[in-house]
Amino acid sequence: MDRAGDFLASIHTGLRDLIKPGLDMWEVEEYVRRRCKEAKVLPLQIGVDDAIMDYP
Repeated sequence: MDRAGDFLASIHTGLRDLIKPGLDMWEVEEYVRRRCKEAKVLPLQIGVDDAIMDYP
């Protein structure tokens, strides 16, 4: 859980620098997907084929 919390905090810190007026939401999506891929984590909330569990 500590690792997941640290990772999420790093995403939020990065978003603080990324988000500016006029930013397209897709850019936020791409940023989060890229960070997840780099960290080799499964972002279940955005959908993963053959996920272990369903996310509502």
